[in-house]
Parts: sequence; structure tokens; C-alpha cells
Amino acid sequence: MVTDEAKLPSEIARLITEQAVVSLGPWPRDLELFIFVSTTGWSCGLSPATQTSEVEYREGVMKIAREMHGKYPAGSVKGHHRVV
Repeated sequence: MVTDEAKLPSEIARLITEQAVVSLGPWPRDLELFIFVSTTGWSCGLSPATQTSEVEYREGVMKIAREMHGKYPAGSVKGHHRVV
């Protein structure tokens, strides 16, 4: 479902992290989520893994981000944000 409601990068980051905590468990202490916005849309990135145990969690976060990308496509997010 695509929404017309515009979001700030901090709101997208919050939605991703909230869903990750519900679906995957506590957010790893050293994991950082970055939301980048360009003229063609938005994307996210994660800080490099510091532990092998983070790999599954990171993959789950990226899956959630892809789902959010479908809901909030290009043009619905403005700016950039980093979640520590």
C-alpha cells in the first residue's frame, strides 16, 4: 500500500527501527541506520557489522526497509537522517 503522506527521514528511521525491534528483538548496540534522500528517492544503509551475530538482524532490517520503500516511494521523504 503506497501512501501519499510525506515523511521525514527521522520518521522512516523510527518506523524501521520500531518494526525491527518488534520482529527481530532488541536493536544491536553498535548498529546504526542511515536514511539517504536524493532526487530519485530514498535509500538506507547500515553501519558495518561488528559481530557475526548481527548478520541475520541486519538482513531483517533491510527487508523491513524494502517494505517501507514500497509504502513510501520516491518523493515522499525529504532530507537525510542517521539513527544512533
